[in-house]
Amino acid sequence: MLRFEVLNQCLAKHACIATNNDLHSNIIAEKIIEYRYNLHMSLKNWFIKQHLKNMKNELNRLTIMERRKQFELTLGSITSPHEALTQDIEILPHLKARWIFDDHCRKEQVILYFHGGGFCMGTLDSYQATCTDIMHEVGIQVLLVDYRLAPEHPFPAGLYDCVAAYDFLLKEGYLPENIAFVGDSAGCNISLATALTLLKRHVRLPSCTVMLSPCTLVEMYDDDEIYHDIEKKDVFLSAHILRIWSKAYRNGVSSKDPLVSPLYANLTGMPSLFITIGTDDMLLEPARLFHMRALDHGVDSTMEVKEGCFHAHQMLHAYIPEGIEVMKHVAQFIKKKLGIESRNQV
Repeated sequence: MLRFEVLNQCLAKHACIATNNDLHSNIIAEKIIEYRYNLHMSLKNWFIKQHLKNMKNELNRLTIMERRKQFELTLGSITSPHEALTQDIEILPHLKARWIFDDHCRKEQVILYFHGGGFCMGTLDSYQATCTDIMHEVGIQVLLVDYRLAPEHPFPAGLYDCVAAYDFLLKEGYLPENIAFVGDSAGCNISLATALTLLKRHVRLPSCTVMLSPCTLVEMYDDDEIYHDIEKKDVFLSAHILRIWSKAYRNGVSSKDPLVSPLYANLTGMPSLFITIGTDDMLLEPARLFHMRALDHGVDSTMEVKEGCFHAHQMLHAYIPEGIEVMKHVAQFIKKKLGIESRNQV
């Protein structure tokens, strides 16, 4: 299990070794300089990537259920430095959600959060720390949706749940202009599909959508050589696991269906987008294409690519400087689109 307190000890250990005046420490110091400056990544980012890279082959051998358990253990080891209050609610008999807030955050605005996990993983507990950090950074409450997961509940079950969550917010009196969508990885896919569904229903859309390492395409080529170079850099994803998740989620539905692969959708009328992803992410090129298609369809879209960062690095923003910077940019974007002031001015 990836325990981040152990990881921090590892960082401290290597930093200490690098201060000694022996040959071994000089080699380590040279490696640190090589990765930090040639790849423009932080030292912490580099060490975390080495740790995750060592786990990748083992994780790829796990079944969906085994990986789901590992996912919960891993994210469960992450804690937020910020305090938060929570309230679990029932939107539908099968659909739970969790309010995450504190005594100071604004209550008239809300972030609807769509968690990631390859359509097959993720719970309210595993994403509470991430949502707590976002709540604190932006200064507004978060509603985290526990949508149904594949393979037990393939497409469109999770999509229906997220549409129901948005309908719930409207019934509770929240105005669309006071709602922001935020998602990571597969959660971005479902957030986009939710917005596309609302467009078809002629329902007013949220003010904006934030996409962290988004999955915009579930279509996979049969030739693994196509993914060889980027797969070597990605410490999380592989063509093998992406195919497994895609097959489990689609359950026979065409990968070109716009609600499955939003890259193929007509994006006209979509809300403002903020896309952030790393250069070492297998989902980078589809994200670039999606950004360009959004612009072609007249959508206000901003894209930020972080050098040397891996898939879903934003989830570890408490541990790497690049993630901290991303979250600040996310907060600035949401505040601007919702028309709110900074937290210390509230």
